[in-house]
Amino acid sequence: MTAFDAWDPAGAGARVRTGAAVRELSWAGGAVGGAGGARRCVGVVLDDDEAITARQVVLCAGTIGTTVLLLGSGIDGAGGHSVGHGVQEHPELLLDVPADPAAGAGAGLGTGADAADGLPTLLSHVVRLEFPERERGWVPEVEVRPYAIPMHRVIPGLVEVPQRIGVALMNPVGGGRVHADGSVHLPGDPRDATALAEATAFVAERLGIAGAVTRSTSQHLSGAARIGEVCDDSGRVLGVEGVRVADASVLPSLPRCGPYYTVLAVAEDLAVRMATERAW
Repeated sequence: MTAFDAWDPAGAGARVRTGAAVRELSWAGGAVGGAGGARRCVGVVLDDDEAITARQVVLCAGTIGTTVLLLGSGIDGAGGHSVGHGVQEHPELLLDVPADPAAGAGAGLGTGADAADGLPTLLSHVVRLEFPERERGWVPEVEVRPYAIPMHRVIPGLVEVPQRIGVALMNPVGGGRVHADGSVHLPGDPRDATALAEATAFVAERLGIAGAVTRSTSQHLSGAARIGEVCDDSGRVLGVEGVRVADASVLPSLPRCGPYYTVLAVAEDLAVRMATERAW
């Protein structure tokens, strides 16, 4: 049994189509505000120009993909939507961990159970730290991530990197923007940069690590179509009909942990609301 089998029991009628890249949403009247001031989404258009009709379209393409689809379909600032603005991420600095010749090649920091392929759990433990209060009551919260093995051993295509310990800021104050072409601009906030640098120096000193420091990202980008600004609390895009969002884009604030389970909870809540409303 797969995860999809569990969510789609026999007879539910769901159909999965792979290899179908969506280019844009389609609207009654041809465009948002087109003929007759149409504001109703009636389906999607694929990259090969095939049109698929639907009474409800639910976007769950991730913060970047959903932003590109919304902006490319006419849902933008001109219509009063702040799509793509104010996105946040957990900035991370990576400390290189010196190799331990006595431990043998490929030895890791972690003690997590081995996976089926013989690799240990990438991140079985984390440590949370709070640092002294800053301006306006802001208390930087930091997550220390002792990665058990180098990233290139679990993510195909990455260049070989040393084993590292991550130090991530979990409640940043700065934000950025996702553009219509999918590019992301995260200029960073000086307060975030200072707090993260101080936390990383603290961790390095306590652990006796003097290796290189690399700026990175947690890949937790959120908030491009926030509830209350772009969507309502059922994921419906405000001002139009027939389109909802069910991914990290809708989060009104960045969770102070990895957003995976938060996004699952949002999606499940939206599914329950749609079933109750018989939105399909």
